[in-house]
Amino acid sequence: MAKRCLEIIINAVVELDDQVEGVIRTRIYLVNVNDWDAVSRAHGECFSAM
Repeated sequence: MAKRCLEIIINAVVELDDQVEGVIRTRIYLVNVNDWDAVSRAHGECFSAM
């Protein structure tokens, strides 16, 4: 689910004619700290190429 949320955000940035490479900071808020591994993995998959 985290990866899909990040994809929606990235698509919104692109639709606004901006570049994802311009994202300089992100925040991660978790309700359950046990979700950290999955969320950080998804974040890395979405932003590691930038």
